[in-house]
Amino acid sequence: MVPANPASTATHGEQPAGHAEQQVQPLGSTEIPSPGAGAYLQLSLGERTGCSSPLESELQGLLQERIMVLDGGMGTMIQQENLEEEDFRGEEFKDHPLHLKGNNDLLSITQPAIIYKIHKEYLQAGADIIETNTFSSTSVAQADYGLEHLVRPL
Repeated sequence: MVPANPASTATHGEQPAGHAEQQVQPLGSTEIPSPGAGAYLQLSLGERTGCSSPLESELQGLLQERIMVLDGGMGTMIQQENLEEEDFRGEEFKDHPLHLKGNNDLLSITQPAIIYKIHKEYLQAGADIIETNTFSSTSVAQADYGLEHLVRPL
């Protein structure tokens, strides 16, 4: 549920105007003020009566038991690699007519060992969940590089 009330002046920890007081239970229902002015998020676990897959069931069970850790920023980790244009191109795109440096999603194809290493570092640091390297894997974002046709493989 993500209702937004732009007229609200609620600060961190306060209920936005128009929202009834709710009982908050640890790991059962957690209310989080979002960064947007007056927006309000409610994350609830176990609201659904059933899970659609064994993986979802396992995740729901773990979330009832403990807080799970999500990995961190992929872009900042990629920046630490100090990659150059040639690194982004790899062999696959060495003759591509547009610049590709900065297309971090493309590295999943041209430099998979780097992406693997970053994911492994997050897991070794204690992350339970790692996200895919697909922040810009949309046709609009890939159009900047003339690679809209790669959205699905990315």
